[in-house]
Formats: sequence, C-alpha cells, structure tokens
Amino acid sequence: MLGRKDQVEIKQEAVRLVLEEHQTYAAVAARLEIRKAERIEAWVRMYRREGELSFHKPIGRPVKIESE
Repeated sequence: MLGRKDQVEIKQEAVRLVLEEHQTYAAVAARLEIRKAERIEAWVRMYRREGELSFHKPIGRPVKIESE
C-alpha cells in the first residue's frame, strides 16, 4: 500500500502528464500503472476546480470519534 505522500506525488504526476505533456488519460494510466483511466480524469477535473489543494484532501470516510 502506498503512503499518503506517494499518493499525492502520483496524482501530481498524472495531472502534469495530462496538462503539460498532453498525454491521454489511458496513456497516463498505463505509464503509472493505474487500473482505470477514469480515475486520472477525475484527478484532472478536481485539480482544475480546486488547484493543488485537491491533492491533499482526506480520502474515504472521516474517522469516527467516540464521545463520552
């Protein structure tokens, strides 16, 4: 399993390859060994909407805090 820092770096590289090198989602997915090209498309969409902060959002369900 990849650490949080590694995940952010992969997302940044995927978005860079699409936006700067004009590679297709499928080509980037193959290059970075990501199963679905749709995931990269979603990352690019989030990056265009929210910028660099989109890479640092928590993933998944929030941690449940037990109250007394």
